Amino acid sequence: RDVERSRGLGDVYKRQRFCFMFARDVEMFIEYCENKGLATKTIGSYEQTLRLLMLWLDEQGIAQTEKSPM
Repeated sequence: RDVERSRGLGDVYKRQRFCFMFARDVEMFIEYCENKGLATKTIGSYEQTLRLLMLWLDEQGIAQTEKSPM
């Protein structure tokens, strides 16, 4: 069994899972903005920016961001 290959597939899985979770969070944030009464144009701009960020993170191979202490 090729350990390097298996590790690579695990990284792909982590990135896919992160992207799915991030996409879900974007949807929840957009819904939150709608419930707060933000303008449709503003919400569209937020959504476009966040989806672009999601693509960039995926292209960079970033599977997780560090949590900052609150």
